[in-house]
Amino acid sequence: MKKIRRIILPLLVIAVGIAGYVLLRSSAPVDQPLEPSERVWSVNAVSVARKQLSPTLRLYGRVESPRETHLRAAVSADVQELMVSSGQNVSNGELLLRLDDDDVSLLLRQRDADVSEIEAQIESEKRRHAADLTAQTHEKMLYELADRSLKRAERLAKTQVGSQARVDEAQQALHGQALALAKRQRALQDHPSRLAQLHARLKRATAVRDLVRRDLRHTGVMAPFDGRI
Repeated sequence: MKKIRRIILPLLVIAVGIAGYVLLRSSAPVDQPLEPSERVWSVNAVSVARKQLSPTLRLYGRVESPRETHLRAAVSADVQELMVSSGQNVSNGELLLRLDDDDVSLLLRQRDADVSEIEAQIESEKRRHAADLTAQTHEKMLYELADRSLKRAERLAKTQVGSQARVDEAQQALHGQALALAKRQRALQDHPSRLAQLHARLKRATAVRDLVRRDLRHTGVMAPFDGRI
C-alpha cells in the first residue's frame, strides 16, 4: 500500500501544477495593439509685407594697426629733442626724434678734409707729370750737348790742343746729365702707379666720408609710415 502511495503522490503534484499553469494562462489579460494617432501641428499665419530692415549686432573688440614697427637710431648719441608723445598721430617722414650730432658733424669735417687733401695731391701729381714731360725734353737736349762737348774735348785732346782735364770734365758732365735724364724718365714711368694709388685713397676716403654723412642723417629718426605712436 505504501509503495502505491509513493507512486501516485508525485503524479498528483505534477497534475496539480499543470492545471494551475493552464488556469493562469487562460485568465491572463489579452494585450490590445496600439493604433498610431496623427500628430497635430500648431500653425500661426501672418501677413507678409515688404520692408527695409537693418539688423544690428553689438560687438566688443580692439582696433589695431595692420603695420607695427620698433624704431631704433643707427648711431649712438644723446637724445637732443623728442618731437612726439605717446598716442600722437604722425605722418610718413615726420621727424620723431633728434639726436645730438656734434660728434658726427666734427667727424664729417675731418673726413671732408681727408678727401680734399687727396684731391689736391692728385692735382699736384698731374702738374708734376706735366713738368716732368717738359723737363725731360730739356734734359735730353742737355744730354746731347754734353755728349757733343765730350766728343769735341776728346778730339782736341788727340791733337794736343785740348787737355785731359777738359775731357774728364766733359765726361763728368755727361754722366751727370745721364743720371738726371734717367731719374726724370723713372719719374714719368712711375706716374701711372702714383696716380692710381691716389685715386684708390680718394675712393676709400670718399666711402668713409659717405658713411659719416649717412650717420649724420640717421641722427634724426623719421616715421616710416602714417600711424600712431
